[in-house]
Amino acid sequence: MMKSIIDFGFTIDELNVIKKCLAAVVEGRLFDDWEFQTLFGVNRNQVAITLSQWPNIDLEREESLLAITGSIMNLIGYPHGRDALLKKYVSSEELRNLSKKWQECNF
Repeated sequence: MMKSIIDFGFTIDELNVIKKCLAAVVEGRLFDDWEFQTLFGVNRNQVAITLSQWPNIDLEREESLLAITGSIMNLIGYPHGRDALLKKYVSSEELRNLSKKWQECNF
């Protein structure tokens, strides 16, 4: 049975922030290709696939879980010197609030 992201009690706003995080990672080029897989545990294409399946995300798929977790957590403190680009997608407040809730989930 599919473990859908929708089943974890996220609000519509929180789900939108998760989607914006995925978009920032795929479209924003905030992370260099040479280190992407090391940081995320998946490649950029796998994150793009997760984004393209939105919101029908199966969290039983390790690639989906890694794509979302990596997007949220790496956007919090990693893309050094790219704050202006990041803000086009998601605010630091949205990231902090979402990361707290994401970490509380039992996946």
